[in-house]
Amino acid sequence: MTDKNKLLRLQGDIEEIRNRRIQQFVLVCILLLVTLSIVAVLSAQISIMVYMMICVVLLCGTLLLLRRGQTTLASHIILAVTLFCIFQSMWDGSGLRSAAVIAYPAVLLLAMVMVGTRSFYVVSASMLLYIVILSVATMNGWRTGTEATRGYLTMIDHLAVLAASTFLIRVLASDLLLLLARLRQELVEVEQSKLAAEHLAYHDNLTGLPNR
Repeated sequence: MTDKNKLLRLQGDIEEIRNRRIQQFVLVCILLLVTLSIVAVLSAQISIMVYMMICVVLLCGTLLLLRRGQTTLASHIILAVTLFCIFQSMWDGSGLRSAAVIAYPAVLLLAMVMVGTRSFYVVSASMLLYIVILSVATMNGWRTGTEATRGYLTMIDHLAVLAASTFLIRVLASDLLLLLARLRQELVEVEQSKLAAEHLAYHDNLTGLPNR
């Protein structure tokens, strides 16, 4: 195996680990959605079961994309499906008091680490906008059969918490990505040094020809 092939193999191993983590996240989401779908059927909430199963199908599709190496497309679909599930759960549930709000920081971290900075800002803006829409819909009675909230006070509270979480996750994720990039570079440099040492051990320093 040539030096170049060894370096490419090292980079491929790092990318494989990243894809494996994404696949594990998708499998957990699928298991969770299937469980919630069963609960929805038992509760006679057929509409909720339908959109959850659609999300399961989309997530299964991302597994195929990941196997084909289309990580970027798969990551965007995963983020979109995750956001849709959270938004729909809040709309059908207790609005801003829904437990789905807890998932916001995790999704932000996922967007930053898995996709990139641009997706992080898109997801952040989507969350903030949806909180405003949800609050207005609740106060005007556009959502039926849900628990009333404290109106603008609740909206301001959630926006403040989400804004603070967004800033904190942005800083932490940036540091994490920087450390990972440095670690990757150091691994490549170590591998290059190792290959250079092996070359010097078995080749002549002046001619570069293999030793006899």
